[in-house]
Amino acid sequence: MSGKATTASASSVPSIANVAAVAGVSSATVSRVLSGRRTKDDDIARRVREAAQRLHYEVNHAASALRSDTTNIIGLIAPDAGDPFVARIVNELSQLLSAESKQLLLGIDSTAESVERQVATMAARQVDGLIIAVTPSVDLAEVLERYARRIPIVQIGGTQRLFRTSMIGMDSIASMAETLRHLADSGARSAAFINEGPHTVGDLANGGGAFDAIALSAAFTAQAGNFGIFTRPEWNVAGSDASAMRIGFDHVMRLFDMRTGDAVKTNGTTVIAEEANEADGFHRRPEALICINDAMALGVIHALHTLGLRVPQDVRIVSHGDTPIAVNAMPQLTSQQPPTRQIAAEAMRLMTADRDCPSHVFLPSRLVVRESTRQIR
Repeated sequence: MSGKATTASASSVPSIANVAAVAGVSSATVSRVLSGRRTKDDDIARRVREAAQRLHYEVNHAASALRSDTTNIIGLIAPDAGDPFVARIVNELSQLLSAESKQLLLGIDSTAESVERQVATMAARQVDGLIIAVTPSVDLAEVLERYARRIPIVQIGGTQRLFRTSMIGMDSIASMAETLRHLADSGARSAAFINEGPHTVGDLANGGGAFDAIALSAAFTAQAGNFGIFTRPEWNVAGSDASAMRIGFDHVMRLFDMRTGDAVKTNGTTVIAEEANEADGFHRRPEALICINDAMALGVIHALHTLGLRVPQDVRIVSHGDTPIAVNAMPQLTSQQPPTRQIAAEAMRLMTADRDCPSHVFLPSRLVVRESTRQIR
């Protein structure tokens, strides 16, 4: 009795031929549809998917890979799975790949040596493409040069060091222009830009997303005057190697330490700070602070509260990343939001582009306005 049951169970396992018979197509067509090699979404594709679902047929991707030049696997290497930007990219990529019956292979590493091992491992797995979203200070030019001819590679953020790979970055000029325009419209007359120091060149960590700190700083310096925003070089001194929150706190405590006798130039004349007219107070300290990430902005808020200054009445704050910190801060942070859905879609598009003509795409972010800059009426 048990032997008959086993035989019946084994014979009930659906095959690709069964799916083809129900859908009224060839086995080859079923294979192309379910493997993702047939990208046309028509009545044939729908019939195949419905037949596979009705018969509970599951594709054996490992076996398919042995018979095909593709594995339907895309690799992603990132520095920290807990980073909000990385988490968003993983979520968006997973949805796009799932719709195409493909899989995402995730590697988490941040040092040059460990990333090189990850790239080698994914190349051995014969991934169909590789997305690199690591800390930009890590130089991967030599590693990527070695594999770029074999695997389509897309870099997210950082500095382009290899022209065999495609790159997706943020449009720092457009993002900063939107921030400065908003601050000017809110009534701010002066501002400072605070980043994490010379070691930061577009850090993905600490909620900065794909934003390039150096490019944003240059855009701020170049454009502030265009929007009537006053700034002073000493206000924009980079931070130290401390945590982002600590850098923000310490910088504000130094910046707003207005001691009697501090000299300041007003209309070209050097006067003593205590003698300067209150109308020119925005020359002595910024009325707005632009932070490279939300964690730093949180440290800035704590420092301003310590000094008895109100946000946004006394000082407005704009940050970058639009992480959960921005929503949970008190007050909630106005923050530049990276277009993670568009980044993921562009990465997938560039995977299938001509590798002999790599593309460098720069996308604008979106300013999400909240309480830290909103005028109180």
